Amino acid sequence: MSSATWIMAGCDERYLSPHTTILVHDGYEDIWGTTTNVKITAEQVNYFQDKLEQIYADNSKMPKKFWAEVSKRDLYLNAEETIFLGLADKIVQPKKRGNLRKIREAHLKQKVDKRKMNKLIDKLMDRIHASAVKKIVITEHIPEPIDETLTIEPMKKEIPDDKPENKPAGTSEGDGNA
Repeated sequence: MSSATWIMAGCDERYLSPHTTILVHDGYEDIWGTTTNVKITAEQVNYFQDKLEQIYADNSKMPKKFWAEVSKRDLYLNAEETIFLGLADKIVQPKKRGNLRKIREAHLKQKVDKRKMNKLIDKLMDRIHASAVKKIVITEHIPEPIDETLTIEPMKKEIPDDKPENKPAGTSEGDGNA
């Protein structure tokens, strides 16, 4: 979420979907190691934070001082706020979907083995050291609206086969020609 702002800030055109959330915060990470390593890491963190604030300032409507102040804490911005501050340019509405989502739709329509799903959820909760969820109700998939007139043709294969008839004369295997 936050690392994407570094990339987004420097792009020529920056579009967000209506439900985008941007996270702005300092570049601090936990610093461990020897005293020398801690000093080196701290210098790098400060250097990168300064760079980040300058990138934000150069690519938004707000000065570096603003970004230095707001990045001291996690700041979540919705799409409208991000555009107003100048970190993005436009909200784009999702495109109509044609045949692009047929595989996804078919997968989501498949019946879920509730026992396997609950086992997976327990495993995931255990992985993140969270208490187990009491009861999971698997929701029925609601398909996205699809524009049947919109179709995407499959890409044509442009790489020739490695069959002998497609190789130039004198390039058979083992003859030493490259």
